[in-house]
Amino acid sequence: MKTTDLYKLSTTNLWRRKLRSGLTILGVVIGVASIIMMFSLSEAMNVNYENQMNQWGELSLITVTPEDDMNGLVEIETLDENTLEMFELITNVEKVMPVLETEVTLQIGDYGTMRQLTVKGHDADELEALGYISEDGSNYIEGDLNTMVIGGDVLDYLVKKGEDMNKSSSGGGGFKMPSGGGGRMPSGGGGGGGGLPAMMPPEIMEQMKEMEGLMGEKEDVVDIFEERAILTFETFSMRLPPGMESLIPKNNSGSSYTAKPITVEITGQLPSGNASTDNVLFMPRESVQYLINQKTIQDAKNSGKSPDLSTTVEYDEVIVKVFGSEDVDMVRSQIEMMGFKTDGAQDTLDEMQQMSSNIQIILMFIGAISLVVSAIGITNTMMTSIYERTKEIGVMKVIGAGISDIKKIFLVEAAIIGFVGGIVGIGLCYFLSFILNTYGKEFFSGLVSTSEDYETYVSIITPYLASGSIVFSTIIGLMAGYFPAKKATSLSALAAMKA
Repeated sequence: MKTTDLYKLSTTNLWRRKLRSGLTILGVVIGVASIIMMFSLSEAMNVNYENQMNQWGELSLITVTPEDDMNGLVEIETLDENTLEMFELITNVEKVMPVLETEVTLQIGDYGTMRQLTVKGHDADELEALGYISEDGSNYIEGDLNTMVIGGDVLDYLVKKGEDMNKSSSGGGGFKMPSGGGGRMPSGGGGGGGGLPAMMPPEIMEQMKEMEGLMGEKEDVVDIFEERAILTFETFSMRLPPGMESLIPKNNSGSSYTAKPITVEITGQLPSGNASTDNVLFMPRESVQYLINQKTIQDAKNSGKSPDLSTTVEYDEVIVKVFGSEDVDMVRSQIEMMGFKTDGAQDTLDEMQQMSSNIQIILMFIGAISLVVSAIGITNTMMTSIYERTKEIGVMKVIGAGISDIKKIFLVEAAIIGFVGGIVGIGLCYFLSFILNTYGKEFFSGLVSTSEDYETYVSIITPYLASGSIVFSTIIGLMAGYFPAKKATSLSALAAMKA
């Protein structure tokens, strides 16, 4: 039998039983669509996260820190100028950016931070290379000293000097309880977050809720570009409810010497939403080195020792920027061979993709149930067709049709059902994906964060997923039609003619 005749006969047989064939195809459509949509949601999550990392420029960044010295038992490599030169010689390294950092208290006008914030030293060109561009104001320029760019959430940590937290005030100062990682206390006030006791008396919990109610945005009351900004090493002063003082960091040194406050000019504020910068202050490296020296002098005088202002600078960390994210693993391995510890956003992305893969496997099994039901439907349809066409099968055998020809007819019919079901399922999924990406972002806001800087998706159907689904559904159809086709060939021609 010619191939064209085979396909023509199979199509005609399916068309003669349009309703039954259509319902069987519908089962395949549902099975294919369920698997594709589940995979597309997971793929969209991966792409959104990768786009976010690329927007921040973090996928091409490697953070290098010294290895743990295990309480002095192991000699560790230091991050100094010689180390920077070695990093610069590594292939595919675009820029090496050493980081100096210390902890300071920020005061702006009548407001100040209750906790100390991290200030990092980066020169102007490094801020640009890292993708840290001010949303309000502008970055400081090369050669500036005592200038500063603040993170997007820094103003949320300001409280008014001498403010009495026992009094409720509708326009009161914003207050964020300090947590170990520099984050904010959850609105529920539950303990356990860095430095706060996991279990606290109910009255303390109630006071913390009242303090949360006094939070407010400082943009309305503090003009960061007009007010004088001061950096100190002392905790900002404010009055707290009884029992809350123990929760606020204090200077326990019993010192009498305090370094002179340093006046700085705030030139810009970074956009909020980047955990790497939200609660951080940025200044030129030379200015941060000056702050470190002042703190060293303060600590030395308070302990009765001579300050050690070594001319050899050892950096807290070094950020290495590579030309492309595909070069990160190679560069990291070379740096680790030198005896340093590396970290990067690629680790988080890999963990996210691994988690997504695990979710995909679970979703695949759920969707596979629909395909199994579809396969059973195809088998049932073909078996019913055999019983209805028993005499037709007998006639074909009598006029000389071979066993392979009869088997091919039923296999092709089953494959057509799977193929058409796959095509329609793909079309339906593309339509649903368009609807979700156009109108569903708000509904899926928990999974998708909208951004003006990069495109976000709810569903992504890749070409491989689409083509693979069509091939898979066709194979499912062939497998489901194998048993009925085998049964059709085993019928006796004489018995079939008498049926």
